[in-house]
Amino acid sequence: MGEVIGTGVNHSLTSQHLEHRKAVFEHLHEQYLKYLPKEQDSTFPQPTFHFLSAGRMLPNGLEQPSQEGRPSYVGVRWSGGTQLMYYSLLKTAKDFEHKPEVVCPYSDVITATGLSPCTSLLAVGLTNGIVIVWDMHIGMQRRVISLSDDAAISKLMFLNPTICPQDHDNYPPYGTKTSSYVLAWCSDGMVSLINCGMGNTTQPVIISPKITDENELLTLIEPLTGIPELILTARRNGTIFLVDVTKSHTLCQVVLPSTHELTTPWEPISAMGADGQMLFLKATQKNPNEDYIPDSGPSSIFVFQLRSFPSLDRYWRKEREEIPYITHSTMDKRIDALLKERIAQQALRQARMQKRWSNLKQELDTIQQIRDANRKRAGMRSEFVVEEEEESTITRTTLLAK
Repeated sequence: MGEVIGTGVNHSLTSQHLEHRKAVFEHLHEQYLKYLPKEQDSTFPQPTFHFLSAGRMLPNGLEQPSQEGRPSYVGVRWSGGTQLMYYSLLKTAKDFEHKPEVVCPYSDVITATGLSPCTSLLAVGLTNGIVIVWDMHIGMQRRVISLSDDAAISKLMFLNPTICPQDHDNYPPYGTKTSSYVLAWCSDGMVSLINCGMGNTTQPVIISPKITDENELLTLIEPLTGIPELILTARRNGTIFLVDVTKSHTLCQVVLPSTHELTTPWEPISAMGADGQMLFLKATQKNPNEDYIPDSGPSSIFVFQLRSFPSLDRYWRKEREEIPYITHSTMDKRIDALLKERIAQQALRQARMQKRWSNLKQELDTIQQIRDANRKRAGMRSEFVVEEEEESTITRTTLLAK
């Protein structure tokens, strides 16, 4: 089931502890609290930000070789807002006004955003269930799709493109386009897989349908680092599963010891390690009076060796080709690819030329034979005409003599 590698007893203050203290205080001083002025609940918007590289949509730093592979912008959205703002990170000390360079408004409140590791693809989810996928390099929308009419988008994640079927072009020799998946998680529990390839219009694949039972609602979705086809899911009732998103199939269940249950299943605490081969889960002892391990405390961290799961053997053995999330070849890369292709095909071109010269010689021989045959037929026709003229001349002379 796992091994205890920590107890968690050194956490001095937890959210449950603070809530317990507040409840005790309100119970002890309930008769006096009614005389206190009521405090207005004030909620402050929370920011969500992503660091992005330069592109045609955000060109500042695009032509600077020193900025290659480094972020040039930060995209920020605020909870409850409908705008996504992009701020340049390359401003000088003279730029005192920190205003966004680009502001992208949307038709509804933004509830989720996801960015590919290369920062070239950005997915935006709205309250009305719509997902927009942007190609940040060229500044165009890849896809706009509605997943639900009555649920908001809760989370968006880009999956490794190696699990997405690719449409490989035979020519030109350089890459022109790639496809990748976006995993969309809705507030009603539905999980969908969206193909965001250029020009792709296929319908999303439903990984998990809409859930009506609150205890079955998903509370955690995380992709496995070493196996891009699999995701780790947890439900509010504390159950944990490994799911193959490419087949919409549940592979196995991760089970904790019978003496423990998942800590805060509505917000599980988990982590991956060793390139996805190790899974760490925090669990709480069901009966605090019984020691699972002497002096282990009420909570522990369990580690699961996913490499030892028999149902995952074929995934670990599978070889995967590295595929970029997006392909935008520069002019220099295109020229280099064409020159490499031409050099690589030098021997093939020589073989084709030799074959062509051989065919040309045969064609010339055939043409010469046809010409000789035509000349022979023309000569035979001339002799026949001369003989006819001589016979007609003799006939006329005989008739005149008579």
